[in-house]
Amino acid sequence: MSITETLDSKIKAQEEKLKQLKAQRQAALARERAKDKEQARKDDTRRKILIGSCM
Repeated sequence: MSITETLDSKIKAQEEKLKQLKAQRQAALARERAKDKEQARKDDTRRKILIGSCM
């Protein structure tokens, strides 16, 4: 292998690693958003129940 081929293969490997890390980051952000959304629904339901019990 020549030096350029070696460097090209290293670059390709790093690009693939970057692609995987970006996908992991996106998945983590999606999980966080889903968790926040679910908690907001729970809070809203609890608030409605508490208001209903006061009336």
